[in-house]
Amino acid sequence: GGSSSALRVAIERVEHAGTLFLAAAGNDGLNNDELPSYPANYPMENIISVASTTQNGDLSLFSCYGKKSVDLAAPGSDIYSTIPNGKYASLSGTSMATPHVAGVAAMVWMMRPEFSMVQVKEILLRSTVPEKALENAVVTGGRLNARRALALAAIYPAPRPPIHAPSHLTFVDTNPAVGRIGGDAVITTPEDQSDVEHYSLHFLSSAGVLMERIGRANVSNQPSIQLTLANLTIPRFAKKIAAVAVNSSGRMPAETAAVLDIEDYGVPQDGPGAVAFKGDADVRGGVVSGEVRLRRAGNEATVSHYNIYWQKGWQKNLLGSVPAIGFLATRCTGDCAVLNTTREDGVQRYHREAYGNNELAVITFSGPAKVKITKFLTESYYDYLEIAGNRVSGTDVELPKVVEVPAGEQTITWLSDHSEGEGGWTFELWQEGEQASFSLPGVQADGTSKVEVVAAYGKTELWQAAQSCQVSDFDLKTMPPSEAFLPSSVDFPDEHVDQGMVSGTMTLHLPKVENVKSVVTSYVVYFADLHGNRLGKEWHLPIEGGRPTLELRLDAVALPMGAQWIMVSGENSAGRGPPLRSKLVDIVRSRPVHANFSGDEDPVELQIEGRVMITPAQNPTNVIAYSIYLAKDAQKRTLLGRVAASGSKAVTFKLHAAYKAGQHLLVVSSYSDLDMEEGVVIPVEDFVEAYNDGYSWYDWGGYGSHAAAGAGRPSRPQNRSRPSAPRASPGSPGGSQQGPRRLREFWLEPKRSINDFQLLWSDEALGSLPVLTSGRLPRETGRPAIFCMLIIHGFLRKTAGDASGPLFRPQFVPPSVEQRQGIAETLADALPGVEHGQVKLSLGRASRSVTPADSADLVIDFEILPPRKATAESIQLFFDRVEAKLILLSQGGVAASRLASSLVSRRISMGEPQQVAPPSGPSGHGHARLLSEQPENVATPSSDAQKVQLPVLAGVFGLVALMAAGSESGFR
Repeated sequence: GGSSSALRVAIERVEHAGTLFLAAAGNDGLNNDELPSYPANYPMENIISVASTTQNGDLSLFSCYGKKSVDLAAPGSDIYSTIPNGKYASLSGTSMATPHVAGVAAMVWMMRPEFSMVQVKEILLRSTVPEKALENAVVTGGRLNARRALALAAIYPAPRPPIHAPSHLTFVDTNPAVGRIGGDAVITTPEDQSDVEHYSLHFLSSAGVLMERIGRANVSNQPSIQLTLANLTIPRFAKKIAAVAVNSSGRMPAETAAVLDIEDYGVPQDGPGAVAFKGDADVRGGVVSGEVRLRRAGNEATVSHYNIYWQKGWQKNLLGSVPAIGFLATRCTGDCAVLNTTREDGVQRYHREAYGNNELAVITFSGPAKVKITKFLTESYYDYLEIAGNRVSGTDVELPKVVEVPAGEQTITWLSDHSEGEGGWTFELWQEGEQASFSLPGVQADGTSKVEVVAAYGKTELWQAAQSCQVSDFDLKTMPPSEAFLPSSVDFPDEHVDQGMVSGTMTLHLPKVENVKSVVTSYVVYFADLHGNRLGKEWHLPIEGGRPTLELRLDAVALPMGAQWIMVSGENSAGRGPPLRSKLVDIVRSRPVHANFSGDEDPVELQIEGRVMITPAQNPTNVIAYSIYLAKDAQKRTLLGRVAASGSKAVTFKLHAAYKAGQHLLVVSSYSDLDMEEGVVIPVEDFVEAYNDGYSWYDWGGYGSHAAAGAGRPSRPQNRSRPSAPRASPGSPGGSQQGPRRLREFWLEPKRSINDFQLLWSDEALGSLPVLTSGRLPRETGRPAIFCMLIIHGFLRKTAGDASGPLFRPQFVPPSVEQRQGIAETLADALPGVEHGQVKLSLGRASRSVTPADSADLVIDFEILPPRKATAESIQLFFDRVEAKLILLSQGGVAASRLASSLVSRRISMGEPQQVAPPSGPSGHGHARLLSEQPENVATPSSDAQKVQLPVLAGVFGLVALMAAGSESGFR
């Protein structure tokens, strides 16, 4: 596999802890000396790289090798082993060979537990059995042998580490950087150092394991030795520093080390944001209590807590502290100038309209958080947003899409490639934890009292970045209610769909403080403009009993011009207190003005395909998308998808879906909180093509001699309905058909074993290709790819409730989205260097080529996309490796059996792959090596008809031959 800095560091750390790391050499059949495979090729001393051998001791065909980089070989072909769900199977791979080496290493260590990691590795490598076939394939030229290893371990001399340990260790950190240490460490040596050669300084984990060495000092005649540590990063799990004695035979165990706790002297690099006192909740004059709110530092990486001080005059007293949570405010790197960023009420909104080429912006922040995408339209696969590891790309994203982001440092990455730009996207980000609060106890106050907040790390405070706020004393006898007695929040979901009108129930959530009823007689509610100036009438809500909420019902109230806020104030006999502002949201609902359907383009019965053109709502404010449903009697039945709204511009939605008689399309406006119930109803007529020649190929679209066949499928009858039954013609024994006569060609004659096809899904890029293709049909996508076909025998089951009999054609349940994703990921895992996102399942069909009437084969055309940001040479190398593996799978045997097992299937068939390179020119997503000639099954067309028909004929040839072979022999 590829290199990973995190994995490399982890292996280095376990090396310092004395742990052996066994690594599989890889299954690509390549020379690791020339093309490294990781982690096997990392240069650490604790790694043993393992190749695979057959039962005869030869190197397995799939195994990677390397005279300089692979240490030894072990049995790895046809190993009977456990698989999930408590089962067993014969598997092959270097990952089957490596456990043999790990087992022998454990036996050696169990026999001689005093051995070091280096000694165990040396025993394993020195005890191999030489094999002629391995002398140029692995370092030792041999394969693992347990008996020889144990025999060698029995006569190996025992290590004799020192027995005299250092007596004491001191260290004071002087490095101001948080998470790093520096300074002088002093080791007090033992009186007898006769068996000691040097002293080693290590980090010690919380589990008591020695981690990487951070210093070394040779023995001297002095009673102490000083080591200078310079700018060392403290590992995540390191809690202490330990000094141990070492000689050539080994080092003393951690239990005998001189140890001290790590005390990191660090200076905070960032202070708190704004600090505010939310009002005095104590009704007595001269005494203050209540809530202090503070905005956390933009980056709490160097902050462990915030100290809260009470300042009265010149005197400061520490009241308590608020812990840091690792908060990180949003920060953008890269092409941030192209993003439109706004912030309101703690919510950040990012928008990119009509994006360009080669854009890259990375937004870094901390979770937990929530991201809501309200608009999205990009080029599939190549242009994407990646939110905390969740990649979003394409034109069919269901909106609004909400991504829950876990705790910890997270990123949102926007990337576009060098080809085409499309509509753009919009998302909103809510971060948790930005605000912190501290409960101020009852303290004595006067007119000069303040609360001061300072960031700290350990014992070090950053006073130059401290923030403070004035504290006002509230006296019930003479003053109106303070801010502490305002409602904690106000909810008002507008129920009126017209602009400028509101209706609904406004709910005031009362504060959780004592004496609310004795302090507040009523709350005043009114609308205000942007500056807080009252507009129109106001409402008074008296306090009632012990209820936690108050409600105000508004019915069809016209909003005053310029209204922006809902204002709420508490009042008593002394007057009206400060107001609470709550954003006024005038919810407007507006259905699309018009929508129409282009007409069904799918000849399969009970399936519709086409485009829905949507004229936007008369008031498109807050419309984030338009949802398209299958409906009956204006009642929603099935959501087909959503298309992002584009303001006042018309939008188009491509659909291809199953359909039931009597249904129609319903297009509604979609808002962030709901889809409207009312919308535009579009009647749908299901177009079905039929050929009345006795073969009933209408449900997969056979080809005929009609001129329209050159466009990819025969022309439709003018009445757009299924043709009537044929009438016999006098003088013809079998009768003749009216209308276009279908071309009878023997290679297109439907065989009884494969005469029943059902389209399950298709890719829009297929254009007008027929349902029956071979997987070797390249599509003119303008990018290089490998095309192939996979058949999973007996995968599909008949739809429940289907009629049966010779006149009925059963329908089969398509695989779910999760199942299709699982198949794509399994294919990716079976191919060298292929990531999950590079396998695209383009076309899926059901084929009744199996005996049971209630099951069918799943036939999948798929393509392998090239890696991103790769040169033409590396893409060609990648394709050659993938194609070689696909050819191996197409030949059956162990590789195909293993893939079938991964797909939970007894039999699969794989077509032969075909590489396709894009035509030279400015278009395309990068250029791989262009094919020097056309593939044998693709002829250079002289007309549009040839362009479609010739590949189709070759494709049908390939599928018929492959399925016939699969039905006769199969791969078991």
